[in-house]
Amino acid sequence: MELRVEKPTLYWVQSNFPAVAGSIDNDGNFRVQLVSSWALSPDDPEAEVAGCTLEQKDTVTGIFELSASPDAGLSENTEPLIQGPDQWEAEQSILYSPVSGSDCSLLLTQNGGSFAEIPCRLDYDLLGTRLTSD
Repeated sequence: MELRVEKPTLYWVQSNFPAVAGSIDNDGNFRVQLVSSWALSPDDPEAEVAGCTLEQKDTVTGIFELSASPDAGLSENTEPLIQGPDQWEAEQSILYSPVSGSDCSLLLTQNGGSFAEIPCRLDYDLLGTRLTSD
């Protein structure tokens, strides 16, 4: 996972998607969310069967350690800067759910699919280290 900061915006850079803009506050708390949908099977109007479109919602929330600039004479309005090479901590939540009107029952394990139930959620704890000071 690659995170880039251009205050007040945080960017989540992934190889298969355009960079996703999130937010970062003055205390270093950040949040970014990517919502995408996958058409897994088309509607079949003749058989009166709804297709399956699955929505994937990735949410990353976390915190960077922040410090004031080392320059002397800071005013109260000086924004804190991200310190490097620091670590950041975050939680990633991935929620899979059928889009309204979809029939995704074929994705359930009882029907030979990969999901025990839908919607379902995966949660990860993340720890990152700043790689460059650019």
